[in-house]
Amino acid sequence: PALCEPPPPPPPLPPLETALAPVASEQPLPLARRLARVAFYALRAAYLWLVFSPLLLSSPLAFWQKRFPQLEEVWWSWCIATLERTGALAIKLAQWASSRPD
Repeated sequence: PALCEPPPPPPPLPPLETALAPVASEQPLPLARRLARVAFYALRAAYLWLVFSPLLLSSPLAFWQKRFPQLEEVWWSWCIATLERTGALAIKLAQWASSRPD
């Protein structure tokens, strides 16, 4: 009999204003920590640009050279290696893009 009973309803969600309101105990980040965070994101963006720019610049060569199908295969293997090097987010975005029906 206990297996046939429906589960209890979830607790109600707080109002949106309460959920988005800042917590009174939260302090703004110190300047040094904010600068470190900005520097980290800037370095990450520069790294991703350095990793992806050769791939982006070489993509027209891989697709315009129909006489050399090996070049396209090399480019795709280079693309996969680049995605693996950039991390899990890039891999997940590539998986998502490849699963779209359009």
